Order: sequence, then structure tokens, then C-alpha cells
Amino acid sequence: MNINSLKEIIQNITVIYENLNQLADRKTKALKENEIKTLDSIMQQEEVYNKKILQLLQARDEFFSNYGQTSESDSKEIEQVSKRLMEASNEFSKKNEINQTLVKQSLYYINMNINMLTPQNQSDTYSPKNKKSSEKPNRVFMDSKV
Repeated sequence: MNINSLKEIIQNITVIYENLNQLADRKTKALKENEIKTLDSIMQQEEVYNKKILQLLQARDEFFSNYGQTSESDSKEIEQVSKRLMEASNEFSKKNEINQTLVKQSLYYINMNINMLTPQNQSDTYSPKNKKSSEKPNRVFMDSKV
């Protein structure tokens, strides 16, 4: 492996992040429009991209473990290619945060509706003063920490 192969690895990762950004836009739209099938399809595509990124990161790590440091001129070339990667990565992070917020809001809404539809365990009758009523907590069907 030479410096060009490292640049190619970084460029490939950048292209994947750009594709993930497009998927993130589609995911935002699917979340807003409640398109579950589209969302599922997008998540499957993201999984494929994530596996590719892991493979490329392993190749990058192999390069550095075999060759160690690079020369100053090579470092400048790598830095230029890496800037584009950082921009794509940061953009993806921002879009991912937006999608995460949308998912949390949807889960909150679902949980609120479930709680409204689930009967509360409050007795309409009197109980003895010494006995504590056995209150059961509200049922939660979904964990909002997803």
C-alpha cells in the first residue's frame, strides 16, 4: 500500500458518507410522513454502508500499522482529502441528530396515546384507611431510550 491507496480509502469513506447524507434526508422525510416501509428500507441500506465503512477503516488502520507515519508532503495531501470527509461526516451527524429527535418525539407521542388508552388502576370505591392501595405503574409498551 502506498499513499495513493490511503487517499483512495479516505475518498471511498467520503463517498459513503455523502450517500448516507442522502439517506438521512430521505429518512427525515419518511419520519415526518410516517412511512414505515420506506424507513425500514433506508435502515437496511444504512447497515450495508456501515459495514463498508468498517471494512475501509480496517484497511486504513492496516496502512498506519504497516507504514506508520507519512511524509510532510503526503500529510498535506491526506489533509486535503480528509477535509471533505470531515465535512460529510459532520453533516451526517447533524442530520442524524435531527432524525433522532424526530424518533424521540414519535415515541413520546405513541407512549402518550398508549397511556391515554390504557385504563388507570384507580378504584372508585373506598378502602380502609390503614390499607395502602396497590397502585400499579402505567404500562409502557415501548422504551423511549431506543
